[in-house]
Amino acid sequence: MIWMARNLGRTTCAFCNEPVKLEEEPRQIKPEEAGVYYHETVGYRFANASCTLCHAKYLAWFREPGSDEISDLSFRSTFDDEPGEMDLPKFTVERQQLPRRVIVKGRIMILEDATIIILRRRRGK
Repeated sequence: MIWMARNLGRTTCAFCNEPVKLEEEPRQIKPEEAGVYYHETVGYRFANASCTLCHAKYLAWFREPGSDEISDLSFRSTFDDEPGEMDLPKFTVERQQLPRRVIVKGRIMILEDATIIILRRRRGK
C-alpha cells in the first residue's frame, strides 16, 4: 500500500500533540468513508478517534492485522491530512511553562517543572 498525503504521519493530535483515544474497536473502513481511495484500504483496519484534550476528530489507521497500536491518523470527515469543519478541535490549546521552583524537604531539594494547559472554547463550537 502507498501511504499518500491523506495521512498525517503522526499518532498524536495535529493541533495540540496530545494522545488520541479510540471511540470504537478497529474495523474495516466503509466505502463512503474512504471514497475513491477505498481500493487502497483492503486488509487494513480503522477506528474513529478523538483528541483527549481538544476533541479534534480523527480516523486512526492500523497497519498490522490484529494490532491495536495506531500507526497513523487522518482527519475523519475528509479521509485526508486536511481537516473538515467537523474535525476541528472544540478548544484552542495554549501551553505556558511555569518557572522552575525548588522545594526543600530537610536536606533534599526537589526541582519541579510544570506546564499549565489553558483550553479556550472555539467560536461557534
